[in-house]
Amino acid sequence: MPKPRTPQIPGQIPQTDKVFREFSGVNTQAARQAIQPEQFFQLENIMPIGFGNNKVVPVQGATIATLTGETAYYMKSFNISNVPYMFFATASGALYQVNLNTNAKTTIIAAGTFSASGVQIAQWKNERILIIDTTGGGGYRDWDGATLTNNSGVASSPTGGQTVATYAGRAWVGNNRTINYAKAANYNDFTGSGGNTIISDETLTSNIQQMLVANNFLYFYGEDSINVIADVQVVAGVTQ
Repeated sequence: MPKPRTPQIPGQIPQTDKVFREFSGVNTQAARQAIQPEQFFQLENIMPIGFGNNKVVPVQGATIATLTGETAYYMKSFNISNVPYMFFATASGALYQVNLNTNAKTTIIAAGTFSASGVQIAQWKNERILIIDTTGGGGYRDWDGATLTNNSGVASSPTGGQTVATYAGRAWVGNNRTINYAKAANYNDFTGSGGNTIISDETLTSNIQQMLVANNFLYFYGEDSINVIADVQVVAGVTQ
């Protein structure tokens, strides 16, 4: 049965239905009155996933752990033996882990060893994390969930750096303009097919700020540049 027509007042604009399903993201370039009907000018706590599918960011959950008297400046999730954890570095130089299954908190090392800023970690397999410290006494260490091992200076391992990553089956540490890399299938031995290279290209105007592994590439970021390492090979014992 056809829907009955609503009588129109002379001069009135006919009413139509508008279904908001064809989402196409946020337009931050055009003026608000100039964006397309399916675009958003601003979104808060909502993520368009696809046609008719907007996901709302859930409210924060209950507190699972408290780092009493601490200020955390860095946190990152990791996994050891298929158990999920969250890593915390604090301004006092202490490091912590929280088991995300049980909420149990573990002190990796007490205050005073690592620096008040500049600690980062990277996952190695699902057996440990690699920890690098920029300026403090933490150096280059690994944590297997029970034991914290200092690798600084052992087998030519770096003694510090700004960032650490695992890529192509080995560990990589960025320190100022130098990239240190462990030998193949290793994280704490930088001899043999391991070594280092100094980035002299002018595209890196200052020091390496961050490294990121994605899409089978190792990206290292400068202050105003993004550079990439790929296709790592060992030829006659030398990494190329």
